[in-house]
Amino acid sequence: MMRIEFRSRVACENDKLKLECNPYSRIAIYGAIFGRSEEENVAICSKNPDGNRNEPKHPSCLVSYATETVMQICHGRRRCELIADVGTFGKPCSDNISMYLKVVYTCIPRKVLKDRFETIPEPDEPQQSELDFDDDDFYDENQVYNIPEGIPQVPKGPPVLPIGFEFGDIIHHTSTLMPPLSQNDNLE
Repeated sequence: MMRIEFRSRVACENDKLKLECNPYSRIAIYGAIFGRSEEENVAICSKNPDGNRNEPKHPSCLVSYATETVMQICHGRRRCELIADVGTFGKPCSDNISMYLKVVYTCIPRKVLKDRFETIPEPDEPQQSELDFDDDDFYDENQVYNIPEGIPQVPKGPPVLPIGFEFGDIIHHTSTLMPPLSQNDNLE
């Protein structure tokens, strides 16, 4: 059974980002962002010299096409190098906000790519026609991706309530807003 590991790489603005797979494997891009996300760790690529403790939070400023750009440059290759700069990705943030490129990718067996993504084999790899298509030994074996680990287990047995919990403690939220009216509703 093929196990897949998704890898995450980050490069600060104007830095290089290198993606690489083992022989017989190729890069498959899952997603990318360029700019700054308010959900990410504030310490990523901070311009603040004190380790970002006092840096204010900014709203997200991300380009909408980062994934497509990274796919055009890297998808289907064994190795890829990107520069996280505004020349490649545009400038979604103001000058006082430190930006970064974050790429999530995996390495897949070379044989699963469509012909349009096929690249010339590197010196340590055979031609595609020489590969045994039934042999799954030619991909990154150090990759691990286990779906059940990412899904929380459903507890077994009856639900457990906190000590001292009273059903009367449940707060009911109400609204004074009227629901949207349909054509069949009357306001009488």
